[in-house]
Amino acid sequence: MTRDLRIRAAQPADWPAIAEVLEACGLASDDLDPSLALFHIAVLDGGIVGCAGAEGYGDTVVVRSVAVLPPYRDRGI
Repeated sequence: MTRDLRIRAAQPADWPAIAEVLEACGLASDDLDPSLALFHIAVLDGGIVGCAGAEGYGDTVVVRSVAVLPPYRDRGI
């Protein structure tokens, strides 16, 4: 794993960068509702390089939109 990697909960200001990561990885971002998604982001080299989201529906949680930018893959992110 990369030593300087930070994982943190996404903030509203992170949504544009999350959308960029998802789109760069071939995943749709236009159907995400920030009020429903619980996203965490991977921050490295001053930018968001990965993300993972979950949506809660009562007792059910759906994990979705897990992505890591291609140049940062195979590093344990």
